[in-house]
Amino acid sequence: MTSVLHRARACTAATGFLFIIVAGSQVHADSTRQAVSSVFDGVFTEEQSARGEAQYLETCKRCHKEDLAGDQYEDVLPLVGDKFLSEWARWTVGDLFEFLTTEMPPKRKDRLELSAENYADVLAYLLEQNGFPAGNAELLPTLEPLLEIEMSPNE
Repeated sequence: MTSVLHRARACTAATGFLFIIVAGSQVHADSTRQAVSSVFDGVFTEEQSARGEAQYLETCKRCHKEDLAGDQYEDVLPLVGDKFLSEWARWTVGDLFEFLTTEMPPKRKDRLELSAENYADVLAYLLEQNGFPAGNAELLPTLEPLLEIEMSPNE
């Protein structure tokens, strides 16, 4: 009976140890994930930005204004300029995409009217308005590939 109990404890300890190793390596992998590109690499097209402008004017301008400057009196943050760029510099395009799709517009019923493609187009417009260059491929309307694009230059 004692040897069975010892084996059971040893098996439990080994399983726990293996779990710690696997979990620890996953945390390490997540924390060391490097973005493979930057907004400076031309990650959207001019056509996508143009569609994004049309969607922005329909959906976003009432709060963020036509010039994307926001409204300090209504506590609506700007979507262009130094304040916007410094706020998002340490994040990825995917983080911004996720924020937009879960928080903007503020009313949930308004968010339900927008597709992932609409959000990707608006995001392309925001990038273009902040001076980032267009390229040959559109931003994909899915989170995972967008998480690989840094909002600041790769170094």
